Amino acid sequence: MSVPGEAAEAVPSEEGEVRTAHAGTFASLQDAVDFVTLPPGEGSGEAGFSYRADGQVDVVYFL
Repeated sequence: MSVPGEAAEAVPSEEGEVRTAHAGTFASLQDAVDFVTLPPGEGSGEAGFSYRADGQVDVVYFL
């Protein structure tokens, strides 16, 4: 699944390893949830969701 408007930035984790922050915009919350739960899992991670005024959903997640 492609992520429209995806951006990435390197962020150090609490353990000192560098993780990459990614952001994308999805048409619905279900589309966003489906994206962050796609197999294969990359291990434990973090994701944040935010509704936009136009009804779309922004997602920020770390890999």
